[in-house]
Amino acid sequence: MARDDEQHTGRLWTVRITSDRYPQPGPMALRCSEPGCRPDPVPLPSATAARTAAAGHLASHGHTAGPVPQATACRCGTDGCSWHARSVPGCEGRAVRQVITYTCAGRVWRLAEMCAQCAGAIPDARILRPLNSHAGNPPGIQPDPTAIPPATVPPPGVQYAGPVVVQTW
Repeated sequence: MARDDEQHTGRLWTVRITSDRYPQPGPMALRCSEPGCRPDPVPLPSATAARTAAAGHLASHGHTAGPVPQATACRCGTDGCSWHARSVPGCEGRAVRQVITYTCAGRVWRLAEMCAQCAGAIPDARILRPLNSHAGNPPGIQPDPTAIPPATVPPPGVQYAGPVVVQTW
């Protein structure tokens, strides 16, 4: 049985954007790594819609999971800091943020619990803010101006599958 003071590896969720016609343009769908999670099987008409849906889907997992538990190890650091350049000073060890990142030209999206040092070192990483909070940072953590807002409204005439809870970038 685990003790309360033992450190646990930060949680990780992954969403892959798939297409039956890749690399040809066509409808896309999401596949989530969470057991039993099946994103809405609505075809996504464009890469922008798919990326928005992927980020929104991960944000919903993060909000459902709640804040990073105490004594949680940085997920990036656990993987040897392979998610960012080696020129960055070492991992701080303790995860304090939930961060959304993407790789493979935006086809693979991740939500991970990590330290501020690793989160700042990953290009285009966005920190997930708690719902209903614009200043909901843990004590000692400064607000991040690049953090994902809890909700954005799609442009007029654009329809997205699933809830839109993050901005595209």
